[in-house]
Parts: sequence; C-alpha cells; structure tokens
Amino acid sequence: MRLLRPTGAILAFALACLTQPAASAGTILQGVQQRGVVRCSVATASGFAAHDESGRPVGLMVDFCRAIAAAALGNAEAVELRHFPRAKDYDAVENHDVDVSFSMNSWSLGRDGTHKIDFGPVLFYDSQGFATWSAGPAAPARTRTEATVCVTAGSSAKRNLETMIRTQGLKWTLRSGNSWEETLQAFLSRDCSLVAADHAVLMTALKTLRQPGDAIAITPDTLSREALSPVIAAGDHQWQLIVRWTMFALILAEEKGIGKANAADKRTGGDLETRRLLAGIPSVGAKLGLADDWAFQVISQVGNYGEIFERNLGKGSAFLLDRGLNKPWDQGGLLYAPPFQ
Repeated sequence: MRLLRPTGAILAFALACLTQPAASAGTILQGVQQRGVVRCSVATASGFAAHDESGRPVGLMVDFCRAIAAAALGNAEAVELRHFPRAKDYDAVENHDVDVSFSMNSWSLGRDGTHKIDFGPVLFYDSQGFATWSAGPAAPARTRTEATVCVTAGSSAKRNLETMIRTQGLKWTLRSGNSWEETLQAFLSRDCSLVAADHAVLMTALKTLRQPGDAIAITPDTLSREALSPVIAAGDHQWQLIVRWTMFALILAEEKGIGKANAADKRTGGDLETRRLLAGIPSVGAKLGLADDWAFQVISQVGNYGEIFERNLGKGSAFLLDRGLNKPWDQGGLLYAPPFQ
C-alpha cells in the first residue's frame, strides 16, 4: 500500500476487509461495508500523514483513520487515503467523497455553523505560530512592521493572520499556497521571511527538511489555540457515534493502561469498564452496526492514543515532540473519554 504524493490525484491504498454485521441504518456505514474500505482525507505533513522509508503511509492522522477501519470493518488496513486542497476539504466531506476527514481541521464556531458537517472529539491540541530564517533564537514576529508570510489558503492560520494584520496595522504581505506542501516549499525557496502554521506542523516539518547550514527558528509567538478534530458529513447520527466513540476508545485505553500487547489479557482480566470496552456492552455494538468487540479490534490492531502519539510524533519518532496538553486528564492533559457504560 502507498500514499501518493500530492498532485491533485487521490492518495490511496486499500486492502480487503473482514465481514461485519450489516448496518440497519446510516448510509455512511452501509457504504463503508459495501465498499470494503474507509475513505479518509488527510493533509500531508511529517508525523501526521506521510510515507515511511518503505513507502507505507504513516502518521498520527493515518492511524486514526486505521482505527475507524478496525472498528467498522475489523481490519485496520482497509483504508483509502485521499488528499484535497485545503479549501475543498469540507466540500469533500459534505459531498461524501470521503467518509471522514483527518485533515487536521480546527473546530470552530464558524466552520461548525456554515458547513453541513459534524466535528468529532478533539484529538490534538495545538496553537499557531511562525518559523523564520534566523541563526539564533528568533524575535517575536509581531515586532516586524513589514514581512512576507507564507500561509496555506483556507486555513485557520490565514484567517488569524488577516485579523492580526488588520488590528495591529502591520504592513505584511501574505503568500498563499493551496496546500501545506506548497506553502512550505515557498518558504524553503525563501519567497517568504515567515511561514505560519500549527506549531507541531512547523516543528515536524523543519526537523525533516532542515539542511546543514539552514538557519531556521520558530518564533515565540502564539496566534491562536487550535483543537484538531475529525470531521464527517452532518445528518448521519450512527456514523457520528462510530467516529466519536472509536476516538474515545483510544483515549480511554491509554488511561486504563490497555495497549496492543495486553489487550487480549485485559479483555477478561480488567476492571468492569475495561471489560465493557474490550468485550462490548450487550446490544450496543449491534445498534451501531458493529461487532461487539469493535473496540478490542481497534486497540489490538492500532494501539491506544499514547502508543499512536509516541510512534508518530513522540519518543518513538524522529520528532521527539512533548505531549503537552495531549495527555490523559489524570496526567495533566486535556484528553478525556466519557464512561463506557
């Protein structure tokens, strides 16, 4: 399987799926089960959706898509990944060109209220900032009265920048790219003195692409808070529940100390909520159109939230990102799952 480079074409890979109970309602799940794959849109960015050395798609958002496939089809590899220009991603969701978007969408009132979409649980807490050409620690970008800034069209960063420029009277010029790849390349070609994006995206991209002698630093600015969430088309409550509770299963599994290696043992030997998570709650799975052990399939095939984070962004990756707010609530983070009961 492979994730094609963004050329406007589909980024896709697909494998066979396991048969699951037919859905009694919910057109998206029916389509997924008939098609045999979950179609996810992703925004290509190092650590979030990219290729490993063998060409296999990897990344935080790729693994979240695999989690949905494990729940809906029993096979985490039964996914098809697609890429759309930033401004077209919500159209793809609304038009059912994809079943769920993991394109690093920030949940906001404007997006919630103007598109026919539903947001799932927050999966990654971040903030927006800048990178610049600097041999040492960079001064705040806000101190520059004039600058050319590379930013992706249709992104929260672009809207936040426009507000910042207007309210602070800055003489900044924005150079918009249709994708993060295009935006980053423009910065690396020195078409801009600054590039704006989420902090995690900036850190992973620069870790991957910085060449010997490059003098690139992230400025101390924070433009906004960003709550990245999956997005589905509005109007399908069943699919909304599947996406929502699959993500909660990843979060709860970490809190309970359940991972790929011990999920089978915990299935019968854990506390009551653990057994509900891994063995299922009678009749609930069937009402969702899923097998009773759907959450067990997710965790045993993909891992818990912490395992996914660490192998893609954290200490098991080249990026070594600190988890910050993306820790369970009982460890000082913001990740919290409602009760499985």
